[in-house]
Amino acid sequence: MPAAELPELKSQAGGFALSGPVVHETVSALVSRLPGDTASTTIDLKQVTQADSAALTLFLAWKRQAIKRGATLQFINWPENLLSLVRLYSLESVLADTPLSKSRPTETKEEA
Repeated sequence: MPAAELPELKSQAGGFALSGPVVHETVSALVSRLPGDTASTTIDLKQVTQADSAALTLFLAWKRQAIKRGATLQFINWPENLLSLVRLYSLESVLADTPLSKSRPTETKEEA
């Protein structure tokens, strides 16, 4: 069986770019690699070729690590399949500081 392609995390202007497959079989290569040493870090997901719920688990772990060190972490250019998972698992509020630009607006309930 051929070795799985591994995801890459590279520095770019304004933050970092994540590329390649971020799936159950490859996510372990990224778990300990929380990027950025600044108070605010942005990760561009535009070049992610495959993603599953393991990617969301990774992103939530990275956010938790960033919060522990007093930093903010944002993800931009979400692939549509990841946005679907964000909605499915009701994670919009957890990722509220992250631009979910391709997601549908979240309805709010107002009580009379």
